[in-house]
Amino acid sequence: MSNHLQKPSGICINKTDFKWDRSLDESTLNDINFSALVGERVAVVGPAGSGKSTLLQVILDEIALVEGNVEVCGTIAYAAQEPWIFTGSVKQNILFGKELNEEKYSRVNKVCALEYDFSLFPYGDDTLVGERGLMLSGGQKARINLARAVYTDADIYLLDDPLSAVDPHVAQQIFQECIQEYLRHKCVVLVTHQLQFLQNVSKIYLLETKKPITLTRFNELYKAKSQLFGNSTKSSRGAKEASVESGKLPFEVKEHRAHGTGANNYKNVWLAGRNWMMSSSVLLLFLLTQALSCLIYYFITFWVNAGQSKKSSLLSEESLRYYLYIYAALMVILLVGTHLSSWIYVKYCRKISTNLHDSMLNGILHSGIKFFNDHTSGRILNRFSTDLAHIDDHIPFGLSDVLTHSLIIIGMTIIISILNYWMIISTLLFYILFFSLVVIYEPVNTSLRRTEGVARSPIFTLVTSTLEGLTTIRAAKAEEIMQREFDTRQNLHTSVFYLIRAVFSCFSFWTDVICIFRPPSLGNIALPYTLGQGRCDFPYNVKNF
Repeated sequence: MSNHLQKPSGICINKTDFKWDRSLDESTLNDINFSALVGERVAVVGPAGSGKSTLLQVILDEIALVEGNVEVCGTIAYAAQEPWIFTGSVKQNILFGKELNEEKYSRVNKVCALEYDFSLFPYGDDTLVGERGLMLSGGQKARINLARAVYTDADIYLLDDPLSAVDPHVAQQIFQECIQEYLRHKCVVLVTHQLQFLQNVSKIYLLETKKPITLTRFNELYKAKSQLFGNSTKSSRGAKEASVESGKLPFEVKEHRAHGTGANNYKNVWLAGRNWMMSSSVLLLFLLTQALSCLIYYFITFWVNAGQSKKSSLLSEESLRYYLYIYAALMVILLVGTHLSSWIYVKYCRKISTNLHDSMLNGILHSGIKFFNDHTSGRILNRFSTDLAHIDDHIPFGLSDVLTHSLIIIGMTIIISILNYWMIISTLLFYILFFSLVVIYEPVNTSLRRTEGVARSPIFTLVTSTLEGLTTIRAAKAEEIMQREFDTRQNLHTSVFYLIRAVFSCFSFWTDVICIFRPPSLGNIALPYTLGQGRCDFPYNVKNF
């Protein structure tokens, strides 16, 4: 497609063929000859599926050119057949990143028949429209979509059936005041089914399925309307515009952060297993495995103390073999028990994940329309993607680590108390210091993580909305606007995520500082192991919890 700005504004298509997919044998449009110049209002008509919207996509360079030449001179404004409304206010949807000119803005709203609608909205044109314009009627969305294109100071206006979603008298007003008067000095290409407006256009192009485009006249078109259009020439396509009563326009519901503690969340995960026998078996295997692990450490301590006793400074070969057999048997039992508990735990977590996913999906499928009006697709995608990913990946490992290391701490505390009861004092002191940090860190971490989840949803919503309106965005040359909006939302989410990492690093640092001042081992191996585990894993387990 070539673009020569020195030529008069307009469109010229000569003997061209187009395909949506070059791998297809048959062309989507064949032998197209089309022209529209500045000051002309050109209508494109034809039965449903004949390729009228595809012709506009050709002008927008959205479809592959196979043969021929397409020249478009001037800037383009495009109003799609399916109105693209993004999350924001009515004014933001009309301006679409452009500077506000009060006089021009008021004139555009008047010629697009929006003034009466603004008087119905509780906040006028500052009223939020919700995702995909869920708070607007079909006619209101079509007129806002049209107003966005008209407000753009373009040379060429491509209007894809903007009059079909409004009432007949509103359509008459828009055609006379907007298309005929306001855009009289522009090049306007109008796709429509409503033949009553075609008497006042400069040209009429007829598109029929699998036939070349033809230039026709209104009288010829009117005589053949029943054969070409059937009942499609009726205004509004049978759809009446629903009016919104004053003061009853719904507001966009904000996404709220969840409440509760980590312990409560893990409790809900356990309950999602829906099998008390399996839940009890998993917990019992963890307890038995940890008890066996503590028994091995106690046996090693007993073995070392026996070898260092004054009565027998050196163990006999028979006694050494006896201790080795016991130690080997305990390690084999521990190995089997660990693998068994891990296998059952994986199956249990898989069942939990399946139950939670099915429960969430069942809730979505049986939700009323109000649920989808109140919650954007970005929020729903966020819940199904990120939250389920946490359930599948993070919670099983986190829950396993919390259970394992909690039992390790309890077991080692018992061993320390047995071997040297004076260590209970220093151990309790360390517990008090550690959990003082937990009391400070845990609410901050929970709040930040929930804030991060809320900050992620607008990114999903923006990406979904951008993909839906990609043609309109490219036609308006608004890629940089959408890029800036995406960067703003992404930066907000990234800042919260970075703050989570920074707070966790601070918590880990002070935990390590406390562990530097740990007491001596006093001749047994249990205490250094315990403190080493606490120093390395305590911050990580608190974060998971």
